[in-house]
Amino acid sequence: MDLIPLATVPNQSVAFNVDGAYWQIRVFQAVDKMHADITRNGKSLITGTGCFGGIGLMPYTHLFGPTFGNFIFNADADWNDFGTSCLLYYLDKTELDQYNSLFEA
Repeated sequence: MDLIPLATVPNQSVAFNVDGAYWQIRVFQAVDKMHADITRNGKSLITGTGCFGGIGLMPYTHLFGPTFGNFIFNADADWNDFGTSCLLYYLDKTELDQYNSLFEA
């Protein structure tokens, strides 16, 4: 699990290498909710996805599977809390499978 550092500002972009790929995430305030755009190796994967706690930013398996993981906030995103009580993590495939198994009946 990798912590993705976010600044305490409403609109920002971060770029980093993790899990063998170059990722770019743009997090932005839209009215009263936070949203994100995600790019992997220069290819746009999703734009304007909602940033909700415990839910992967890439909601569809074809965006990250079968070899990549997903990004998950530990709480509903609020830029005022970035870096303290609101953190963004990248879970690799194994970690994501373990995380998802917690919700299976």
